[in-house]
Amino acid sequence: MVDYPFMMKMSVIFRDLDVLGHVNHVVYLTYMETARTSFFGKIMRLDDFAQLPLILAEVNCQYVAPAYLGDDIIVGLWVSRFGIKSFDLSYELVGRGKKHGERTVARAKTVLVSYDYEKGGTAPVPPLFKERVTQLQSGWVYEG
Repeated sequence: MVDYPFMMKMSVIFRDLDVLGHVNHVVYLTYMETARTSFFGKIMRLDDFAQLPLILAEVNCQYVAPAYLGDDIIVGLWVSRFGIKSFDLSYELVGRGKKHGERTVARAKTVLVSYDYEKGGTAPVPPLFKERVTQLQSGWVYEG
């Protein structure tokens, strides 16, 4: 498995499953959201996420293989693009389990927009955030 700049492990639990016995497609978005908020907390050392006001503008997810009860899901994520007022987070979700081994279960991208709620409009991505991401990802290249 690739070593990502940020990784978080979660376990598939019963409520994540659909009628076919594998993780329901919408649950992958929750896995990504959980990892994303943890990433922001680590990068910006936040105790209040209102300190980094962002709007989730877009989600794209490619489902590669099913995940099952008893699997661990490792969410790897990295910033794959910085714009002036937005940035992309890319994700690779890897399932690990005794029965199905280790395999990529999904790849995804989210677009986040920096937003100034007082002014009611978009804002530049905070320079401190860009600096800390650059430090974390320095020299790291995704080859997937």
